[in-house]
Amino acid sequence: MIPTVLNDIWIFSSKFTFAVVAFRLLQLSLNESVIRITETPSVLQMVSYNPAGRVLSWRFVRSHWNVLYER
Repeated sequence: MIPTVLNDIWIFSSKFTFAVVAFRLLQLSLNESVIRITETPSVLQMVSYNPAGRVLSWRFVRSHWNVLYER
């Protein structure tokens, strides 16, 4: 199940561009106090469902690979 924070972000995403919300969500996925470590793959998956999100999530993975790999 997706944590409440993720649900809240997706609900309010209609007020912002997808890229802004997706980028913030990806950033939050690195913060263990906001999103559990086990939910980070789900965040990446949800963002990458959108065609624009594929590029964004791939760039995020490449730039944060060391952190993601250690988890």
